[in-house]
Amino acid sequence: MKPVDMLVQHDPPDAIGDCFRAVIASLMELPADEVPHFGKYDWGEDGSRGRQLVRDWLAPRGLYYIDFNFKAEHLVNWEEAFSCHHLMSGLSERGTRHACVGYGGKVVHDPHPSRTGIKPDEDGEYLVGLIVKL
Repeated sequence: MKPVDMLVQHDPPDAIGDCFRAVIASLMELPADEVPHFGKYDWGEDGSRGRQLVRDWLAPRGLYYIDFNFKAEHLVNWEEAFSCHHLMSGLSERGTRHACVGYGGKVVHDPHPSRTGIKPDEDGEYLVGLIVKL
């Protein structure tokens, strides 16, 4: 993992932040401008359209993206079971959904200049995402 920072700050309606792109770039050790700004596309109500965009971009690289919701109180289980870098999405101190790089269920890189990280969403969950080989 090579930390990459956001290029676009979230400022609706003028700009949609690119934290997701920065996290994907960090996980793949690429410059942010080599990764599409997936956040500016309509992900759909359940996120399936956005996930498919990410998967379509990763497929020629022999990779696949998968994510799932994970209860915050169970992160200790995640830490013991998976020692790997991954995406973590939750709520920022700014009150918006935000993505960071995690390792074993703990934030290790926040691509936002504030570096304040995330907390669980209103359901007490984080979205955890993995990039895996096909």
